[in-house]
Amino acid sequence: MASALDCFYAEEKSFEPDGELIVRIVNPTDADWLLSQVLGYGGSAYIEEPVWLREELRAKLANLRARYGEV
Repeated sequence: MASALDCFYAEEKSFEPDGELIVRIVNPTDADWLLSQVLGYGGSAYIEEPVWLREELRAKLANLRARYGEV
């Protein structure tokens, strides 16, 4: 998977003083692509807002848990 540095526009990216990368996307138009990116970063990524996008991620995670619940 490509790095977040490669997947997002320069104006969407900034760095915190501790080196943490922050990506701010004002109007996400392709939620499925964005959620697949977030899932690809595992526990390293966090959706702060919008709430609806966090809910979409929760739904995807619930589907994955249901699919692989027996593992």
